[in-house]
Amino acid sequence: MIKAILSAILLFISSLFSNAGSSELAGSSEAWGLNVAQHGIITNTPAALVEANDEQMEHITAFRWESAASPEDFSLNFQDQTVWLPCNGGDFTLVDGGVELSMLTDKACPRGKVDLPFIMFLSEPAKVKVDPDASATPERIYLVRDGKAIALSR
Repeated sequence: MIKAILSAILLFISSLFSNAGSSELAGSSEAWGLNVAQHGIITNTPAALVEANDEQMEHITAFRWESAASPEDFSLNFQDQTVWLPCNGGDFTLVDGGVELSMLTDKACPRGKVDLPFIMFLSEPAKVKVDPDASATPERIYLVRDGKAIALSR
């Protein structure tokens, strides 16, 4: 968790300099959430989700999952436990059925792209949940934390 927080701080500082000369304030709240809000990647948690059971987790961890809203901005590969954000890639760990960011590269983000909302979301374990009627081989999963969710599909 400390590594994730330090990574977030470093990414924020580097983002301040990545838009030098830009008319847009690089650290503004608009810049932070622009991409995430536009694509609806982090949303409110859908009602009635349930934690994935062992059989479902066996299937889930065998695949790469991408954001249902914006595949190019967020994906997880459970086999090698890597995560890809809009600007950076890194590693995550599975902690009691949850995904937690453990390491991240520190590349500056191009204008209009942000990693910080994802870093903050995964700074503590996000539970892997599914729809209540999901089969043993779900097509969609959700990472859920603090009333927010990221919907992922294969």
